[in-house]
Amino acid sequence: MVPVNVIFDGEFPLLSNLAETPFTLDAEQYSSVEAFVQAIKLEESGPKAAKRRRIMLLSGYQAQRAGRNPNREIRRRLAAGQEANVYHGGRTIAYRSRIHSALIRRAIEAKFDQSPDARAALIATGKRPLVHSPPKKQHSQTSLPAEEFCRMLTEIRESIRKRG
Repeated sequence: MVPVNVIFDGEFPLLSNLAETPFTLDAEQYSSVEAFVQAIKLEESGPKAAKRRRIMLLSGYQAQRAGRNPNREIRRRLAAGQEANVYHGGRTIAYRSRIHSALIRRAIEAKFDQSPDARAALIATGKRPLVHSPPKKQHSQTSLPAEEFCRMLTEIRESIRKRG
């Protein structure tokens, strides 16, 4: 069975975290999963809050690029043996922790629950394996490793199927 490459310019672009598929999570509106992933790297209040709110409105490569500086800071902290965090719902969450991963999964689930087109695209993949081979090699400290992203999508697809 031929796998589906879950990339923005692939066969099913709405499956990509870059796709403009607005959703609401915990009373906050995001234009894409990528916007969510990047925005939560900035604190909800204080000097970076305005930038966070701007990122929440982005999709595509703009959302991805918006995370460059926060990503550098996170990687710098991790390389120095310091903790790195994300921020959501008034909570500080350890970067790449189980809670962080669960939060990203909730965002992906919200996308598919709230976007009939994205949900239809996911179901249209049938039982084909989902893979993610982005054009650039992923950094080892990425928020959402390709394998984890595809596992989440596969589980969400099965959950949607079971609900009918």
